[in-house]
Amino acid sequence: MAIALILMTEPGNPEANGRMIHLLKAAERLSEQGEDVGIYMHGAGVNWASAFAVRDDRFTQNYGELFDQLKSLIVGACNFCATARFEQAGALDALGIDLVGNDGEHHTVADLLMGDTKVVTF
Repeated sequence: MAIALILMTEPGNPEANGRMIHLLKAAERLSEQGEDVGIYMHGAGVNWASAFAVRDDRFTQNYGELFDQLKSLIVGACNFCATARFEQAGALDALGIDLVGNDGEHHTVADLLMGDTKVVTF
């Protein structure tokens, strides 16, 4: 059974930073234990692409290396949120993060749930 970690919080405040570090540490631990884990960026969570691309704050500077180590676990970012809502497609592309969901549409976790994947949101 796979585990999907869904990031939905926008960077730039202590709560969001806490959610991101907990997501990263969960992904790290699950991966180390051999679990099939994937990270998805949905909603305002797609904005972390720019934050980690630029790394102009203490949080992304401190955790940028961990983000880079786990980047291969990022399955993708919601197509609609990245392109139409938050205009992060360029930053995601620069980081090598794919868009998921039909062209210009939201990615849904319904397919993950129907496929027996555990879904955890951050």
